[in-house]
Amino acid sequence: MATTTKKVNLYDDQGNLITNRGLDINTTWHSDQEFTYNGQKYYRVAPNEYVKASDVYLYKNTDTSLVSIFNDGDGSLVDYLGNEARTLSPATDWKTDRIALINGNEYYRLSTNEFIEINKVQPYMDDFENLNTINKTNVYDEHGNELDVKLPKSRSYKTDRIVNINGANYYRVSTNAFVKADEI
Repeated sequence: MATTTKKVNLYDDQGNLITNRGLDINTTWHSDQEFTYNGQKYYRVAPNEYVKASDVYLYKNTDTSLVSIFNDGDGSLVDYLGNEARTLSPATDWKTDRIALINGNEYYRLSTNEFIEINKVQPYMDDFENLNTINKTNVYDEHGNELDVKLPKSRSYKTDRIVNINGANYYRVSTNAFVKADEI
């Protein structure tokens, strides 16, 4: 779990405030237990020291480090409570380091306290290669929909990234144009 932009208070197992210390701003903590007391959920961070669940967010590290907001997408960001923060432009690229659980949904963290729902972005990896078409090659959009254009056979193209769409790897050959890796 992680704290946010405020110092987080600690409580004992009876819900009493511990006044001589707290958790620092923007720090990560391991919790091995959760419990509910008087209708309030708490996470344990040390023996008989707990934080209110409403003061922190849960997260897991991710292997994904780069994401792109879909061209036709909504770049709405929220804070750790799910409140609107700001909106990013479509077709922009961002770095991420974790997936947070906010109001039961998974979000990529894009900045210290700004998150985007994972279904609003496309994870990718940098991949700078020269590709060669053997046959006429189908072109797809970022969602895997076939476009009305085909790449001519025996041509070379540069790519800058590889993405996974519906379980298949695709290379990007233009802003919203992808070719299946197994067709190149």
